[in-house]
Amino acid sequence: MQTRTPVGIDIASKKFDVAVWKGDTSYKTKVFPNTPKGFSALKKWLEPFGDCHICMEATGAYSEPLATFLHDEGYDVSVENPARIKRFGQAELNNMSCQVLARRYLQSGVTSDSYW
Repeated sequence: MQTRTPVGIDIASKKFDVAVWKGDTSYKTKVFPNTPKGFSALKKWLEPFGDCHICMEATGAYSEPLATFLHDEGYDVSVENPARIKRFGQAELNNMSCQVLARRYLQSGVTSDSYW
C-alpha cells in the first residue's frame, strides 16, 4: 500500500489553516485565503509533498467549495463530522485543529469509504 501524506485543513469563512504531517510531531503549516486563488495556491504548495490525503471538517458553505476543488484536482478528500474531530483531539483543538485533523487521518486508518 502506498503511503500518502496526511494533510489537515481547518476552514473558516475568510481563511483556512493547513497542516502537513511530516512525521513524529513535526508539521509544516500555512494559512490561505478561502478564495479560488487560495485554493490554487494550496494546490501549488502541496506539490512537493507528493500523494496527499486531505482531511477537513464539514462546515457546509465554507468547506464544500474547497473540498470540491481538491477532489476535482485528484486529491483524496475526507470531510469529517466536526463532533468526531472534537472528540479525537479534545484538548488540542484550541491549539491547532488542522494538526489534529492530519493526525486523525493518520491514526484512524481512514478508508476510501470516507472520501469526499
